[in-house]
Amino acid sequence: MQILAPGQHVDVPNMRIPAELCEGMTEENRAENFLYWAHFRDSGGRRWEATYDPEKRVMDYTLLSR
Repeated sequence: MQILAPGQHVDVPNMRIPAELCEGMTEENRAENFLYWAHFRDSGGRRWEATYDPEKRVMDYTLLSR
């Protein structure tokens, strides 16, 4: 497990978008067509969702209900 500071970024090794999800896309950087997200719990046990939009370069965090 890796602990990240607020605003810190980390690369996830060996994470690739399956080729069949890109069928028909003609953009050079197809990764920008997807949103990336993760669910996690903070040290207080609260559940969060993080979403990253590579096209806009925006990271959003949402506190999930318990």
